[in-house]
Amino acid sequence: MSTTTIIQLRQQEADYVDSNGDLFLEQTDILLDSPKENKTLPLLTRQYPWYILLYPSNKPENNPFNSKSQITDYTTSSKDSPETMTRQLKTTTTIIPTLRNKYNQFISVNLVGQGALDVFEIEDNDARINKLNLDNTLINSGYTDSEGNKIAASQFTANRQKTGFRLLSEIIKSLDTNYLLGLNGIGKSLTEFDVLSRLTLRQFNKLFKIENFRQMKRTLFNGSVNEVKVVPATKYSDAKIFVNKTQLVRKKSAAPEQDEFPERKSTNFGRTIVPPTTEESPTFDSFIPPAPPTALP
Repeated sequence: MSTTTIIQLRQQEADYVDSNGDLFLEQTDILLDSPKENKTLPLLTRQYPWYILLYPSNKPENNPFNSKSQITDYTTSSKDSPETMTRQLKTTTTIIPTLRNKYNQFISVNLVGQGALDVFEIEDNDARINKLNLDNTLINSGYTDSEGNKIAASQFTANRQKTGFRLLSEIIKSLDTNYLLGLNGIGKSLTEFDVLSRLTLRQFNKLFKIENFRQMKRTLFNGSVNEVKVVPATKYSDAKIFVNKTQLVRKKSAAPEQDEFPERKSTNFGRTIVPPTTEESPTFDSFIPPAPPTALP
């Protein structure tokens, strides 16, 4: 038994497996919610895959459900262990007619021959070997370029976008690097508006609708990035928040003139927060939305 998973081009699992080789599979052993009248055959028995094959593709027909992976666990680095992140991608049986054959179109199975050893190192003339043929037409046609041509992965240049986790992490690092942050009893801190207001509308919607924002918030907003905590802008919790609505105190002298992540959203009273300078505190100004207002950045 084996498993072949077709993943979307943008899935991070391919990057993780390529970097450290760690991939885990969980599957249902027995279906308990189905009727059972045939007592001679089990509904589903436990199967151990000999291999897990990831087949990345950007074809819509290969990913009809368009499922996305989500972060389920994140652990910061320590003296004894490195930083770790776990992503989960739920899969289901393919509905693609060309791939619903009884035999595996990616892997060929052949007899080894007389005197062969099986996987348990026991001599077995019926032992078989699984082979991945890199010249397979199916493997070399998983992508479609801008002109509609079917090409291999090695010929395709991916247009990768940063995940919400990376964006939030980079925003917090950038603000901590370029500004003096408020210290209000919990150490360096930013308000949620300081961070989330720097996402574009598309990035903001993807973060909340597609990615596991709750897990990210528990991790990133709790001091895992540069020991900066991200807190709600509670009105009377801090004098700076009450007056300036931000935890940005002063701009550092070595900081660039333009922020890498400028503010893109207005406050709840329709104003924009002008970041502080090396000498002046933050101020308020009229908010000018992107033109046209309805366009996605």
